[in-house]
Amino acid sequence: MPSVKLYKTNLALEIFKRIDNKYFSKKEKIFGIAVSGGPDSMLLFSLLNKWTKDNKKKLKVFTFNHNLRRESLNEGYFVRTKCQAFGCEHIHINWDNIPQTRIMERARVARYFEITKKCKELGIKTLFLGHHADDIAETISMRLLKNSSLEGLCPIYEIREIFDIKLFRPMLNIKKSEILKTNDQYNITFINDSSNNNKKYLRSRIRTYLNENRKFKNNLIIASRLFCRIKYFNLKFIKINF
Repeated sequence: MPSVKLYKTNLALEIFKRIDNKYFSKKEKIFGIAVSGGPDSMLLFSLLNKWTKDNKKKLKVFTFNHNLRRESLNEGYFVRTKCQAFGCEHIHINWDNIPQTRIMERARVARYFEITKKCKELGIKTLFLGHHADDIAETISMRLLKNSSLEGLCPIYEIREIFDIKLFRPMLNIKKSEILKTNDQYNITFINDSSNNNKKYLRSRIRTYLNENRKFKNNLIIASRLFCRIKYFNLKFIKINF
């Protein structure tokens, strides 16, 4: 179990504040969280478990097994064990219809579709995700390599609705290094996904480059925030005037 001191850190207080500031955090009684067992989702899980209990809410934990790696089954067991310790319900979903082409892209769509489908069955309107600032830099790098338009340069939203479920990412301002440091300091155990270091995947190669060029990574994060503001004002201008 994480140290009680975790919940008084600046990181934890920032996330709690972001959750409390959302209108739905008061109205809704049950929430979902997607947990892979990695450092990002395990930290968010630890904090959200505390927040839901303090606010007399219910938390359902989802793990999606893509059946693409041998380790994925063990990761599901790991998350289930943590759920038992926290007293949360764990829902494990398997992906059986694996395609022959565009596997990674279709796996991502299938993950969101199946988890949000289960959310609707359970009466959950908001699903928490553990994306963080480094994810923004990685995604915007991939978009730039594909000559993306302005739309693609604002790649990850804090709140976005998909398949009629709100996806909420309260850790987008937090860097991966801070997440790892917090996990280590407060005894939050997690599993490392070996595919994250597999140079066969473009995202893995980009991640390695960004970690070796941290100033460039930080500039990408800042630039993406600017692109998102420009996009927001463009949409607002169009809505008001046209």
